[in-house]
Amino acid sequence: MKDLFNYCVYRIAYAYKKMRMHDYIGQGYFLMFFAFTGYLLALTQFVLFQFGYGLNKLIIILFCIPLAIEVLFFSKLFPNSEKVYHECDSKYRNEKHRWIKGLLVFLFLLMSLVCYILVLAVFKK
Repeated sequence: MKDLFNYCVYRIAYAYKKMRMHDYIGQGYFLMFFAFTGYLLALTQFVLFQFGYGLNKLIIILFCIPLAIEVLFFSKLFPNSEKVYHECDSKYRNEKHRWIKGLLVFLFLLMSLVCYILVLAVFKK
């Protein structure tokens, strides 16, 4: 699971690096945590709906606070992130079907948002 997470972060960071963004590694981690937060909120909404409750602002804030902490204190939480990126870069530099794998990572990110919106629309209270 760790390798899959690092690969997804690497693919996102690689895309941002191609666009000449400054903090491309930080953006990779930010988008991965954003995707996990979206999936987690969708799952929470589904479970709460089964018990007759719904998401409220407090629950959403409790899920978003760790994301905000991760963004604000990125260098303290992941001190070796640049090392991990360069290891992945040397490992996956000459991989086959890079474009398709990048598209799959993009769909993973996009589906977290779509899943969250669909669960909110379907399971309204």
